[in-house]
This record gives sequence, C-alpha cells and structure tokens, in this order.
Amino acid sequence: MQFLGEISKIPIFYMACFLISIFFILGSVIYYIRNIFVKESQFDDSNVLIGRLGKLVFPLFAFFMASVAIMIVTKKNEIEHALQAETESVVDVISTGSFLPFDVQEKIHHNLKEYLLFVKNKEWKNLEYGKILYEGQFYITHTLKDLYTYVDSNPHSLHMVQNIIKPLEKLNDARRERCEISLKKVHPYMWCVLFINSIISLFIFIFFINRNVSGQFLGVFLISVPFGLIFSLLIAFNNPFIGSLSLSTSIIEDAIKSIDTILNENRNSYSYSK
Repeated sequence: MQFLGEISKIPIFYMACFLISIFFILGSVIYYIRNIFVKESQFDDSNVLIGRLGKLVFPLFAFFMASVAIMIVTKKNEIEHALQAETESVVDVISTGSFLPFDVQEKIHHNLKEYLLFVKNKEWKNLEYGKILYEGQFYITHTLKDLYTYVDSNPHSLHMVQNIIKPLEKLNDARRERCEISLKKVHPYMWCVLFINSIISLFIFIFFINRNVSGQFLGVFLISVPFGLIFSLLIAFNNPFIGSLSLSTSIIEDAIKSIDTILNENRNSYSYSK
C-alpha cells in the first residue's frame, strides 16, 4: 500500500512514536466509550468473559502477527541474497573476461557498470512501488551482443567466451529473482486483519478490566507501546528499499569498485605489454 510506503520513509524512532500514539488514542477512545455505556460498578475483576476472549483472541493475534513477521523478514533476506548473487556475477564477468582484447573489456565494463548504477539510482526505489524498469535488461543484452560480435570475428575464442556467458546468465537469473521477490507484498487485506485484531485486543483489555482512571490509562499506554513497536518494525521491514531499515546499496558500490579495480589492472597490464 502506498500509504505504508510513505510511512516507512519516517525514521524508525519517530514512526514507532507515531504508531504508539495512534494506539494510545484508540485505546483512550475505547475507554471513554466504555464509561459512557457501562457503569464501573458493573465490572467484575473475575469476569469470565475476559478470560475466554483473551484465550481465543490473543494467541490467534500473536500467531498471525508472527506469521506476517516471518514472511516479511524472509522476503528481505531473499532480496539481499539475490542482490549478492547479482553483484558477484557482475564481478565474475569482468574478472573472467580479462583475456579479451582491452577494447572489448572496456565495452563490457561500461555496460555492467551502467547496469549497477541503474539498479542503485533508478530501479531501487521504483521496485518499492511495484514498478520494474526493464531498461536494466538492456545493459545485459548489450553485453551479450558485444561478446557475440567478438566471437564472430574470433571463432577460436568461442569456448572461452562461453565461460563469460555463464556468469552473465547467473546475473540475469539473480536479477529476475530479485524483481519477482520485490513485487511480493503483504496484501492490504492482511494489514487490515492485523490492525483489526490489535483493536479487538485493545477492546478486550480495556473494556473488561476494572481499574481507576490513572491505572486504566497506564494500562492503555503499556499495551500501546508493544503494538506500536511491532507495527513499526513490520512496516519498516516490509519496505526493504526505502526507510531507516532499508537494504544498503553499499554492496552495489563495492561491486563497482571491484570491477573498476580489475579493469585498471588489466589496463596497466595491457599498457605494459605494448
């Protein structure tokens, strides 16, 4: 949901405070509604209904929230793994292609460096909003085209060029995997169910417990804190490309430095051989 994506841009501390405030306000509203419709004398600390509802709702709520949390964290880890495979494949292509003429190496290096910069600067945030920028595929296609052009003029190099094509195929697969995983989101219906369950939990906690005013508000605050913290973490982890808990682009920057270093070393070797 676009709204959750915008919220995830807020630093995690402020997002947690915001969500805690929301739950506290909701709990306070429930408390006032309770006082309007039900007299305090009607409550009984040993009310059986609170126990039965708690035994039913709280475990289901905890199980559902844990399931969503596992889903979100797993998704983030899978994206990180795919991105790792993607950058490693780029470095492997440049490293394996060191036997090629230097002008061909420069073309491949240019294509793949532009590809990494494209992922970092353009595709990164667009994936968060469900947009795949297919221009990234063009850089891989151009690299293959340069390799096939070289093979056409040097057929004896076909076997060695095939060794470069393998990491290129791995790069393509890792890219596709990253895009597919990135588009998987927690359905808005699941967020609604999770939120409704939290409201029901607040309702049970507040509506059936007999306390004085200060104790009641303290209880509302204490239950609002974990709700706010948990929801803030879920929202932050569900948006892995933006926000304070987003994946770092340092892995892409490291890959760019690595391929630049390899090309410079090959340039020096080429200059020395001449």
